[in-house]
Formats: sequence, C-alpha cells, structure tokens
Amino acid sequence: VYWPRMVDQFGSNLNVRVDASASNSLVKSAVESLTHVGYFVVEGVLDAEFLAATRDSLLFVQKAIHQRVGVDKLEQAGELGVLRLMMKYDAQFFKFLAIPEMLAIIDAYLSPTAVLHTQNGLVLPSYREGGSPRIFQNMFHQDFPRFLNAYVASLNVMFAISEYTVSSGATLVVPGTHLRKDRPSDDYLLSASIPIE
Repeated sequence: VYWPRMVDQFGSNLNVRVDASASNSLVKSAVESLTHVGYFVVEGVLDAEFLAATRDSLLFVQKAIHQRVGVDKLEQAGELGVLRLMMKYDAQFFKFLAIPEMLAIIDAYLSPTAVLHTQNGLVLPSYREGGSPRIFQNMFHQDFPRFLNAYVASLNVMFAISEYTVSSGATLVVPGTHLRKDRPSDDYLLSASIPIE
C-alpha cells in the first residue's frame, strides 16, 4: 500500500468505514475492502479509558527511548517520532495483541497463525504546513510487499490514538495500489491519494 487519500475518482466513500459496534458483517466487509481497495477503517474499537492509557504510555515510552538511545542518534537515523520496541518499556502495548475485532480480521484475511512482524508507535511533532522534513516515513512508500507471487503476505494495522484529521496530518492512502507490482509515479500517488480521517 502506498500510504496516502480516497474519494474523487472512486466516489465519495467506497464504503470502507464501519463502526465496530454496529456491524454484524465487520469481518466480511473488512476482507472485501482490503482485497479490492487496500484499506478499511473500523471505528469504535478502543474505548476512552484505553485511549487515555495509551496516550500516557506513548509519552512514557518516548521519554524512555530518548533517554536510552538519545535524540541526536534518532535524528541521525532519520527517525521522526517513531517509537520502537514499545512492549519492552510498557505493558500497555501487549494489550493491542488481544483486540478481538483486529484478531478476527487478521484471522480471516491472513491466517489464524499470522505472526506480528513489528509494532511501532508514532508521537509526531507539529510543523507549519509544508515545513516537515522529507524523510521515508512521510513520503509515499510501501512498508512491506503486500503480495508475493499472488500470496497475501502482510497487513498493516494502524490505531488512531489522537484525532486523525487532514489538519493534524492524517495518513494518506492510494486505493488499489496494493495490487500493483510496480510503484506508481509520485504525480499519480499524489493525485489519487486520500486522507484516512
């Protein structure tokens, strides 16, 4: 998936958003959307208490990583607010491995024996429009080949812990690019991208 936007050429919605508490067909809808469009939004999964605990944990982990690794080294490595190995610092992040809605979708789309490849958190700094540095994580990219020889190899799952809007820097997606072997041009990615809010 070349992360990045979704409306104009596909209509206003593509029916890729569902409230977890209101859908008996959550898994079916998710699998169909992931297969054809490349992403799916599930709302109403994490309650306010879980979100508040996670916000606190993210800040705690960020501070621990800064102390252990050093801000200068992270900047030299091109890291921008990325938190790695969060479970090492705070048990809150083990709880993400037991979210029933996520597990049901993973089991159906990948396999009940799917393996967690990596878990990262993001605590991103604020920049004026157009002022953020150009680094890998904020450019169009594919984290891992989604399909290998027509075999579905991976699935990214993202949790929005804070407001996720265009003005706050919502991730952009380009529908359908998960099916392509070649990387589309930057012009195409930009013109076909939509924000996930």
